[in-house]
Amino acid sequence: MGHAEAVFGTNAAATRRPFVRRVIGAVRLEPEAWDEIARDAGTLGQAGMVALGAAIASSLVAAATAGASRAVVESCLATLATWPLVAGFLWAAANGLRHRLALGAALRLVGFAMAPLALIALAAIPIAHIQAAVRLLALALFFAALVAGTRQALRVETTRAALVCALAGLGLFLLTLAVVALTLPGA
Repeated sequence: MGHAEAVFGTNAAATRRPFVRRVIGAVRLEPEAWDEIARDAGTLGQAGMVALGAAIASSLVAAATAGASRAVVESCLATLATWPLVAGFLWAAANGLRHRLALGAALRLVGFAMAPLALIALAAIPIAHIQAAVRLLALALFFAALVAGTRQALRVETTRAALVCALAGLGLFLLTLAVVALTLPGA
C-alpha cells in the first residue's frame, strides 16, 4: 500500500457497500466509505434519502416541541434546503481554494454527512439540557462527517478540509443572517 493509500484509505479492490453500510461508514468516518461516496455518482439519490431522513427527524422534534403544523413544515423544508445550500457553499469554497470538487460530489458529501442530524429526533425529550446537548452533538458530528468526506474527496489533510468546510459554514451563516434581516418587520 502506497503512502497516499495509507493516508487517505483508498483501496482499489473495495467493493460497493449496501446503502445502510455506506451510511454507517459515513457516520463512523471511515475513509473507504467516503471515497466511495465521493466518486460514485450513483449515490446522489441515497444522499438525498439521508437528507430527507434528517429533515423528518427535525420535523418530529418540531411536532413534539412546537406542535404547530406550520413549524413542522418549516423545520422539514429548512433542513432539506440545508442540503443543496451547504453543498453549493462547499463547492464554491473548495474551488475557490483551487481544489477540484464537482457540484455532484459536494451534494453527495453533504447528503451523507447529514446522517448524524437524525440524532436531532432525541431533542423531542422535554428536558432543556438534553435538548441542547443533543443538538450540539448532532451538529458536531455533522461537521466531523463533512470534514472527513471533504478530506477524502479533495485528497487534502484534515486541517485543509476543515478550512473548506468552515468557509462553507460561514457562507451559510451569512446567507442566513441576510435572510433573517430581510424578513424582520420594518426591514
